[in-house]
This record gives sequence, structure tokens and C-alpha cells, in this order.
Amino acid sequence: MANKDFDTIIDYVNCAHPDLPGEEYAVTGICIGCGKCLYVCPEDCIVHDGVPYYIEPGKCRGCGSCAQVCPVSAISIL
Repeated sequence: MANKDFDTIIDYVNCAHPDLPGEEYAVTGICIGCGKCLYVCPEDCIVHDGVPYYIEPGKCRGCGSCAQVCPVSAISIL
């Protein structure tokens, strides 16, 4: 990948990982509802209608950006 400037982490994820392998992620019961994952998800597949949040099946590309920003490690690969 060539050196580029990115405005957001979402831009980085979209550029660096265009063909992700399709791993599925899930939010576990230790989610504290901080919302950090919502801001980095390039697919907008995290639903926040309660705590713990959950990831819509089939929408997640498996980039892992949500898991990387979670302060309590509540997001993991299935």
C-alpha cells in the first residue's frame, strides 16, 4: 500500500482492507456501551438499542476496527 494521508480511521480501513476474509465479530456481555465501536465501523453494522450492543449478521466485513478500539475487549471473532 502506498503512503497516503487519511482523514479518519474509516478511510484507512476501507483503503487498507478492501477484500477482507469475512471473519464475523460479536459483542459479548461485558460491553459497557461506550460507543467507540460505532464511530470506527465502516459498515455501520453495530446496533446500539441497548447494552450490550450487537453486530448485525451479514453486514460485518470483518475488518476488526471495532475490536481494536473497544476499551474492555468486549468484541471478538466468532
